Amino acid sequence: MSSSFTIPRRPPMPESFPAAPRAYSPTIDALEKRAKHDPRAIDRFWKTIESTPLVEDMDESPDQALVTFLYEDPSAECVLVNVNKVTNSPSEGKMCRVAESGLWAATFILDRAWRGSYAFVSLGAKQYEAMSRGDRFTALRALRQEARFDPKNPDSEMTFGGRATSVAHLDRAPVQKWIESPSPDNVRGSMSPAIEISGRTVWIYAPPGVGETDPASCVVMLDGDVWRTSDSFTHTADNLALSGFIRPPYFLLVDSQGTEQRLRDLAIDGNISSYVVSELLPWAREHLPIAASAHNTVVVGQSLGGLSALKITLDHPDCVGNAVAQSSSLWQCDMLDRASQARTDANIWLEVGAYEPVLLPYHPPLVSALRSSGATVHYREYVGGHDMACWRGGIGDALAVLLGGRHLRSSHAGE
Repeated sequence: MSSSFTIPRRPPMPESFPAAPRAYSPTIDALEKRAKHDPRAIDRFWKTIESTPLVEDMDESPDQALVTFLYEDPSAECVLVNVNKVTNSPSEGKMCRVAESGLWAATFILDRAWRGSYAFVSLGAKQYEAMSRGDRFTALRALRQEARFDPKNPDSEMTFGGRATSVAHLDRAPVQKWIESPSPDNVRGSMSPAIEISGRTVWIYAPPGVGETDPASCVVMLDGDVWRTSDSFTHTADNLALSGFIRPPYFLLVDSQGTEQRLRDLAIDGNISSYVVSELLPWAREHLPIAASAHNTVVVGQSLGGLSALKITLDHPDCVGNAVAQSSSLWQCDMLDRASQARTDANIWLEVGAYEPVLLPYHPPLVSALRSSGATVHYREYVGGHDMACWRGGIGDALAVLLGGRHLRSSHAGE
């Protein structure tokens, strides 16, 4: 699509994000008091902590909890915790040294349905001061690049930057049942070597049982270079196939070709749409036993990929009939007008985080416009941010609905 539209390189940044309230942990407060009289109190405490973050109830607010992130670095002058869409500047993530020891802590009040990724960064005092004075967007990007995962938390996920980050959730967060590792007794799927299709790298994931009977459905995964490194993706694909919720589909994982190329291709006037429709799907339908119908074709994307998934599905209803659009970058175009003018019977899964103040307001109007145009829309808001920790669970839920023809019971808003 040719256009004179200038592609924004970054989303609009509000003057301030709603910050998660900081608080004091009763456990850490008591520890600091003991440490005044017992020099080894902190060492003993740290050895007893098997997993982090530390979660404490709030009697006066049962829908919230005190969540304390803990990190040990005796040589650091400053430690920051970068919690996705909870800390939105270096100062909001600055941790406190516990009783002049090498243990650092930061406590936040979070909704008990929260899930999110986080990591730690150790800095010198001058580094922190320079980062605090600089541009917030640049500072947050630098934090993500330098961050380290939590050694006392086994749950992790890859980021779009290709780094591992820790994942935490509270007791009311939605269960991510599809990402659990399948039983060792079950047959597992297989990932193909990299294949070049019309100048772009693609990987094909074949879950157990795919193509054994009728022609299979096809799921196009944008940012496939990220998802191919994620165990949560392969677990989801295999668990869906083994569960019987859906007939196993072929997954086509499309390489984003690096950050700058991704920004160009997945923008509203980028060329990923023509690539998927004119190059990728014709190749797949020629070389794989997949159904040619739009009804059996899904495009999955997050952020700019979510925007592209919507665009492809609305612009090419004869080719793609389903979209999974997670935290879509709706700030970049007039998707509301596009949806209002469409006449479609598409099946669309749309979700966004309650901690995404830029994206969240765009979504309810888009849901209404899509439904008015004839689309079936499954919409939910989760308590989290712009985060693979949340998206990884939504993919399985979405495909079970879009390809399985049944609705999952859920208490999420708007579904």
